[in-house]
Amino acid sequence: MEEPFASVVICTYNRGEMLKECLDSLLYQTYPKDRYEIIVVNDGSTDGTEEILVEYQKKASCKFRWFAQENKGLSVARNTGIKNSEGEIICFTDDDCIADKDWIIELVNGYKDNGLGSVGGKIRAYDAYTLIERYINERKLLNQERFFTPLVGANTSYTRDIIVKTGFFDESFMSCEDVDFAIRVKIQGFESKYNPKAIVYHKHRATLKGLMKQQYNYGRGYARLHKKYTKDFLPRYNLVLIPLKIIHRIFAYPVRIVSLPFVDDKRYYLAEPLLDIMIFISHFLGIVKETFFAEPYRGEKYSDKLDFLGEQSVKRILRMAKSKIF
Repeated sequence: MEEPFASVVICTYNRGEMLKECLDSLLYQTYPKDRYEIIVVNDGSTDGTEEILVEYQKKASCKFRWFAQENKGLSVARNTGIKNSEGEIICFTDDDCIADKDWIIELVNGYKDNGLGSVGGKIRAYDAYTLIERYINERKLLNQERFFTPLVGANTSYTRDIIVKTGFFDESFMSCEDVDFAIRVKIQGFESKYNPKAIVYHKHRATLKGLMKQQYNYGRGYARLHKKYTKDFLPRYNLVLIPLKIIHRIFAYPVRIVSLPFVDDKRYYLAEPLLDIMIFISHFLGIVKETFFAEPYRGEKYSDKLDFLGEQSVKRILRMAKSKIF
């Protein structure tokens, strides 16, 4: 029996060098070369990404297409890729990820179970070289267990029929669009499957600026989810929680200094709570911006409590309040 045709959609913006490694991993998949395509959406890059895409189009061993658009964000770019794809199954990863050679076949094999809406895989950290990358690893900031699903945009797939029925990605989201889409798939009554054998390796943010920008956007996305799902996500709760965690880090810092002689890695030991404070502030500012200063959500809202989401998201917030991870 012939394998279903799969489309791999990658959206990129000013990360040409990272994109090369991502594309290299996708060109050497074990999935039959005539049964998948790679689609790249260049979301307004200005770093020479277009020249890279021309080069890879010439040497690709599978069907390879790319599309350019003005910088409109990840949701719009993903929808552009979907609308120009041909696959029965559409797989998503990011330009800062490297796919295991069996990634596509493991995702596709998951659909042998009937009635599934999506199949996603495991995200592992790529080698950490900088202090920031190590911090992200140890703090588990790339957390697949967000809310009710481990399936995130860097390593997931959907059937084309499910995407069309669900209504594509919500283009008003600049972050957390993957969570929003997974929620809507669940509302449609379709189940998801997690296959840990479908692996991608994620390159963490390597600079403080990049990490803070990421956390700011996550804060905005989190608050926007609450605007759409009005009984869930509780952003105002976090407006109290985050300052308390910042205060705790500040007052606990002298204890770290006193205990420094007993620690092997002194540099990281001193930097860790300071980095906590920086990302808490970034996340907090994102929530404040989206909650009080951004436009209201103008799409369809869900005012009923989502049983599969609400209880677990509240428990997650409480769990984070007791842990070192936010």
